[in-house]
Amino acid sequence: MLSDIRFYFRHLSLSAKRKRLFRDYLANTQKAKKAGDDDLIQRIHGEASTDDSLFNDEIETLITDRLLDQANWLFIRIPDRTDMTLWHKSDFGGQILLTRKGVSTLRAAIRTEQKERREFFVIVLTSSIGIIGAITGLVAVLHKTQ
Repeated sequence: MLSDIRFYFRHLSLSAKRKRLFRDYLANTQKAKKAGDDDLIQRIHGEASTDDSLFNDEIETLITDRLLDQANWLFIRIPDRTDMTLWHKSDFGGQILLTRKGVSTLRAAIRTEQKERREFFVIVLTSSIGIIGAITGLVAVLHKTQ
């Protein structure tokens, strides 16, 4: 639960920084256009592109790490890292990260496992409540006959 909260706030923080970067990029580009400086526009575009790629890598790393942690916790088989439809190499860190298809595949496996575990818990819980109800009824009948 605590890791869910940390993940959520880290993801929110990275997304907010990325939005600020884009806003700054637009403002700086407009200033450079007004000044008529094409070199500055190209430099701003290059820096923004690099920064955007860095944020993408950080977000993808965050998501990949979280899903791998969940899969390991649930003993789910992790997709083969040589399958390049599910994995790709990070632009900056050189890490192997999940692609969107890989994220979807692993999330589906995690959800299936969690559903199966919940179903078992629900069956045990409802059976226990039924048994407790039957015992309570039996005790009430026996107590009343005395």
